[in-house]
Amino acid sequence: MDLSIIIPVYNEEKVIESTLVDIVDFLKSLHFEYEIIVVDDGSLDNTKKIVNSLNIDNLTLLEHSKNMGKGLAVKDGVLFSKGDYILFMDADSSTTINHLTSLITSLKSNNAHIAIASREHNESIIKTRQSTYKEAFGRFGNLFMNYILKLDLKDTQCGFKLFKKEVKEIFKKQTLNGFSFDMELLYLAKKLNYKVIEVPITWSNNIHSSVKLKDYFKTILDIFKIKFKNYG
Repeated sequence: MDLSIIIPVYNEEKVIESTLVDIVDFLKSLHFEYEIIVVDDGSLDNTKKIVNSLNIDNLTLLEHSKNMGKGLAVKDGVLFSKGDYILFMDADSSTTINHLTSLITSLKSNNAHIAIASREHNESIIKTRQSTYKEAFGRFGNLFMNYILKLDLKDTQCGFKLFKKEVKEIFKKQTLNGFSFDMELLYLAKKLNYKVIEVPITWSNNIHSSVKLKDYFKTILDIFKIKFKNYG
């Protein structure tokens, strides 16, 4: 299996079908052997019904009986996956699937283990920006995270990341189930000497994003949890 794509979903009935169709159309052009794993995190709308109705080969739906958090949804999908490369991406396609090619190319050319889409890369194009307060909190959080965790990354939170299969071990150590899980994974990757590179993208903000102001404050607390946790 060449590639596994993990898509965590929670009440994504408006976008999930178009996203899956776009993914399949794109992957057909690459002639990859692939699987798509949708992890439904306790959706209350018709997301599961829509996924089950689609006639897509190699599509698997994993289900949480209740909302457990994006981090756990991604973790469950990754640990279930079989691909040599593992991508997780957001259901709203804020970062579209065509960026996969540049992530794979960058991963190979830099002999890296993890390639992450970065909205803060100098070559990135932001078509639709976040609100002023979200951008401000996001940048402050990133500065604080780099100061405490010493990751030296410009953007840890963009929901489009590619991993080599050998990196799956960090997901077994992951403990955070919420939006801070990306930082924990990248912190674990650094501790285990995996190379991480940031790749420029074209990105559009989803105005219906479920990230709230309180999530930014929780992120600050999670940074300290990551820093002082004994991962063994």
